[in-house]
Amino acid sequence: MQAQLSIPTFGDERLPPRFWAKVRIASVPAHRPDLGPCWEWTACRDRCGYGRFSIGSRRDGNRRLVQAHRFVYETLIGPIPGGLESDHLCRNYPCVNAAHLEPVTHTLNVQRGIHVMPLVRGEAHGSAKLREADIPVIRALRGRVTQCELGAWFGVRDTQISRIQRGTRWRHLLVAQGRLP
Repeated sequence: MQAQLSIPTFGDERLPPRFWAKVRIASVPAHRPDLGPCWEWTACRDRCGYGRFSIGSRRDGNRRLVQAHRFVYETLIGPIPGGLESDHLCRNYPCVNAAHLEPVTHTLNVQRGIHVMPLVRGEAHGSAKLREADIPVIRALRGRVTQCELGAWFGVRDTQISRIQRGTRWRHLLVAQGRLP
């Protein structure tokens, strides 16, 4: 008789409570509703958006940062075989839902990311903090309210506010409105 893999559940006790304190249930990926909701990492992230989690002991000198999604997969599913990397099927890099991860070769991971999956923009993206209705407000308040204040109001960094106001982020809305070619 073959052993069945159990589907990972949110709050699984095999992971420490301090891990789950940094995770929230997010939206279901629009391009893959069959996956269910993302479990979004809300704490420290690297420059690519992947969650970072510290394991080990400072006292023993073996404390280190690991990628949160790999830590979840290896704890709840099993080790990722050598030569493979984890592919986020949801395309939401802060997601730590082990059911959204699949070990694949680097080549396949890149191919899926560029050619197979559609580019998810705006509030449809699993890690979006803003909604489409927020963008015209942010743009209209340019020069009237500081970017730091707007960032605090909307829960994003002032650099994100700057990019929105300059039209380098959420640009697809300007194109849809016919304000950009």
